[in-house]
Amino acid sequence: MAIERKRITRGALSLASEELTNKLLSILPWGKENAVHQYELADSLGVSADVLKGIIKRARRDEQPILSGNSGYWLSDNPEEIREFAHSLKGESFSMMKTAEGLEKAAEREEEAQAIERIRNKHAREENT
Repeated sequence: MAIERKRITRGALSLASEELTNKLLSILPWGKENAVHQYELADSLGVSADVLKGIIKRARRDEQPILSGNSGYWLSDNPEEIREFAHSLKGESFSMMKTAEGLEKAAEREEEAQAIERIRNKHAREENT
């Protein structure tokens, strides 16, 4: 007989955050070669993959050495590996900032084009009257 697990919503997460983090740290393996896939971890905690990512993000901010890759998540006690992972996160954030800047410029360009079109339409209407 399977036990049905209740999923924890984002709102309820703050109440259970410390407990979930402690449980996560107790089930995460040490070493990349023992990595566990996010869906397996989420299922073990009874949360969604998105909630798991939030738990991991907070744990990392609290200086827990949780690393991840294509093979899943793991704990590391290797300073070099931890630094390399931190460096890759910084690179990703820089890339995301550049992407966001590009989108902001695209929005500005569209606003300018729409403003020009409104002016042209206004002039065209005035010429027709």
